[in-house]
Amino acid sequence: MQEIAKVAYSFASLGPNGLHYWLRHVARTGYFTTNAILGTVGFELHEALMGTKNSNNNEEDDRPPLVPRDEKVATRLLLEAALSYQQDYDRIVPQNMYKAPWDMMTTTTTGDGGKGKQKRHRQSSPIHVATQSARFVQEAIGTLGRRKRATPNDKQVWIFGEPETTTSTRPQDTNHKKKNENSIYPDYYRTAFHYQTDGWMSTRSAQVYETSTESLFLGRQDAMQRTALPALMRASREFSTRQKILQKRRPMRVLEVACGTGRFLTFVRDNLPPDTEYTAVDLSPYYLEAARENDAYWRTFTTDDAKNNKNGNDVVKKPATFLQARAEDLQ
Repeated sequence: MQEIAKVAYSFASLGPNGLHYWLRHVARTGYFTTNAILGTVGFELHEALMGTKNSNNNEEDDRPPLVPRDEKVATRLLLEAALSYQQDYDRIVPQNMYKAPWDMMTTTTTGDGGKGKQKRHRQSSPIHVATQSARFVQEAIGTLGRRKRATPNDKQVWIFGEPETTTSTRPQDTNHKKKNENSIYPDYYRTAFHYQTDGWMSTRSAQVYETSTESLFLGRQDAMQRTALPALMRASREFSTRQKILQKRRPMRVLEVACGTGRFLTFVRDNLPPDTEYTAVDLSPYYLEAARENDAYWRTFTTDDAKNNKNGNDVVKKPATFLQARAEDLQ
């Protein structure tokens, strides 16, 4: 806890901007840690009510809960979150590697060149926050239950059935195998190896994914993913420099493979030139739909940032292109 206190003190000494960043992210970690606790408690209550607690004949399940019961482990995870935030902020302000997270703005002004009505970010909406927490607790009860049982059926994805493992030469089995081979989905995609509901193949899975992963990492996943931004920013500057030397003018093109729900996509696009041609690829049509919605929300929420340029002209943020494909097939 002393190390966490040192990180907090360092942020307090950075002035209003540093303190604002720290308080926002402390609240973030508090929210997702609470989710993790509620998910664990919800699962244990469900097990007790259903009479399935320790039904696997073990005195104590050897699989860890969402929140570690060991105080030292829990403190270490919180310290890792604090250090992730410290690294993230250091790259934003002193090193100026990339912009502050766009979702730190709780409100934005839309219309009339920044003089219209205020629009609140959905993350600051109590209804949205409560909805996501409820979705996560429901998902945690199911995921932890399947993880505890760990049967083959608990990893089965509804849309596929069981992965193809037969070596039979019977015509019906051979035809089934050929059908699987011709599918866009490889075998590794036919199993929910994290025991999540429906694997990656449902709207429900896509809706709870971001909350689930952030609760697992106690709110630091965004900061962890932004560690990839410095390399992308260097590539963007180098591209711009080459364009000036060659006296060419064409937009930068970016391909993101396995974009998931597109959360990281919004941070990348927020730091690249507005005319960047961005293509995002994923195998799940449900996650691609969520990514498309995230992209649209980012463009709408940050639209006035693009209008306040030197010439006062509107900079159009074009939608990203979303493509369902296997990474193995890209050329």
